[in-house]
Amino acid sequence: MNFNYRYTFLLLTLFLSACSLLEVKQGSIAAVVVEHSHVAKHGGELAKDSSRVTGLVNRGYDIAVLTKDTWKIPNTLGHGFLLQVDFSNISTDIQYFDLKVDFPEMELPNGELRSKIQRKIELGDHGGLYTWYFDFYFDFPYEATPGLWSLTVTTENEVIHTSVFEVVQSTIGI
Repeated sequence: MNFNYRYTFLLLTLFLSACSLLEVKQGSIAAVVVEHSHVAKHGGELAKDSSRVTGLVNRGYDIAVLTKDTWKIPNTLGHGFLLQVDFSNISTDIQYFDLKVDFPEMELPNGELRSKIQRKIELGDHGGLYTWYFDFYFDFPYEATPGLWSLTVTTENEVIHTSVFEVVQSTIGI
């Protein structure tokens, strides 16, 4: 009879331990980098969008992946980088993430110096999962300064993802 109590106690302890682990996991958003690539843009057009790095956004373009799984990007005009991150275990009350992008200082055509932006990533009806894409292309020489591009995603002041691309001087030239 003593064996049954020990067995029951062991099972109950394992069950409670598993439940406490699930509670910790439910409070943590998971982020997995699916793609980080050197890409080239084909076609499309630029439209004004003040929330973007240079105040412009590309629309209606196609991309070609030139080098997969790389964090080093040559600063060739028309080229850039693509990042895909899958987030999971997102609480249903979270409707957006905050994005901060730090990059080498550039002087925009209007004379403004810019080296960072912050904006929201709207999640919509995510059901606990969200796939986020970020891409940037060197459309103008002032965008192509070598240096580090740091992309940080936060929610409720907690960092849930950071990626860093290094833009390097191209051997092709800009």
